[in-house]
Amino acid sequence: MVCLNMEINRYHFPGYFLRPSSSGEWSHLIGGDCKLPGAIFPGSNKALIQIASLDLTDSRLSDLGLSTDVLPLLYGGACAAGEGRLCYSVKGGSIQILEYQEGAVYDDFPYSNYPVAFEGVSASLHLLTAQEQAVFTQLNCCSDDDWFELTQVKHQDMSLPQHMVGGEPYLIGGVENASVCPTCAQPMALLATGGNAAYVDSRGFLGNDFVQLVYEFCLKCSTVVQNIYSD
Repeated sequence: MVCLNMEINRYHFPGYFLRPSSSGEWSHLIGGDCKLPGAIFPGSNKALIQIASLDLTDSRLSDLGLSTDVLPLLYGGACAAGEGRLCYSVKGGSIQILEYQEGAVYDDFPYSNYPVAFEGVSASLHLLTAQEQAVFTQLNCCSDDDWFELTQVKHQDMSLPQHMVGGEPYLIGGVENASVCPTCAQPMALLATGGNAAYVDSRGFLGNDFVQLVYEFCLKCSTVVQNIYSD
């Protein structure tokens, strides 16, 4: 495994954990229904799953520069789209689906009786300490020989995919070059990661604690790309 290269390491703000909170100045959510129009698959009534919703009136996220106050982090859910790449734009307060993996709706993926939506949980951003960020950097840069000891012994709790915004998260699928924006063909910035924890449903968003959603973002086009990885 190699360290993050300059292509993907283009962060626009420090790293934060996104965690449940009973109080907070901003309206961040984990789960919930996506309120923006267009968050459904083309030609169907199947809604995308909202993993989180970021309140862009939070000054810590102001560099994203969107013409909307809300940025949903979406996932395909119980269908072929949930196994692959999803791309959408967020403009003028609505969603436009640009790319997704077509295929069947599943009865047992990620698990049986998968919800059509998850109850929203109020959340807040918690700034990573310098020590926490150093651990994630170390995990991304470690050699294959050191990987087991670091992820299974020294930093087992930090090596599970978590809901994070900004910074340098631990990428369980390994470090890859940045995705290319499907609109402008420029490299995208790493925006956020999503883990399994749904908090109100023990089965979680993904049915597996070792699956991770990685969200990249194009500032110019307000485009989001979501990829899914497993350990």
